[in-house]
Amino acid sequence: MLELETQNTNPDTQTSQPVESVEVDGLWVDQATGVVIGEVEPVADEGAKLSEDEAERVLSRMLFHASRKASAERALRKASAAFCTRHTAALEAFEDEPETIALRAQIANADRVGAQADRSLEFYEATYKPSLGELALRKLANAKARTLSLLNGQVSLRKVPARLTVADEAQAVAHCEAQGWLDALKKSVLVSKVPKEALDDIAFAEGTGFDLTAERDEVTIKLGIAA
Repeated sequence: MLELETQNTNPDTQTSQPVESVEVDGLWVDQATGVVIGEVEPVADEGAKLSEDEAERVLSRMLFHASRKASAERALRKASAAFCTRHTAALEAFEDEPETIALRAQIANADRVGAQADRSLEFYEATYKPSLGELALRKLANAKARTLSLLNGQVSLRKVPARLTVADEAQAVAHCEAQGWLDALKKSVLVSKVPKEALDDIAFAEGTGFDLTAERDEVTIKLGIAA
């Protein structure tokens, strides 16, 4: 099952499209290859919010490219297996036979199509996943469910707890001692012993020796396509 995951769902910290793509006549084009990787959707503007209809359009594009990628991968496996079978036969004229030439072309074509589909999926993920995540948060705000089911896929949310790490050992030790968090101190700082109720204070304080990754929602998009 194809699943696309992201580690950051905050729209304020994500770009609206990959820097290597350029808009040409309503299409996003990969600057490096000149290949069309997606269509410009009305939700591409920074700060815009997706409606369910717009989300369905985006997911339908992703579903198309996911299907194309899966088909290419199956064709690649089939052509590669046939090629290996012929090669094992050790025919003298193996390299020059029409069937061999055709198989080589099929392998190259499937590889290219799969790579293009993969590039398009990466584009849609980078461009629209923050908006899809925001839509899911909005629609599921008063629900126990954490998955928004649409016709063309699912947008799932998973709560990722805040994570505290030591940025400066000496400062962290001094801060723990000053706050009386002696259980957090051994030969090194044990962030698991820092009181959870202190995380908000640490987030806004300077010179604590800690880095805090805030609690967030992680988004997973499921398109229902088996590779």
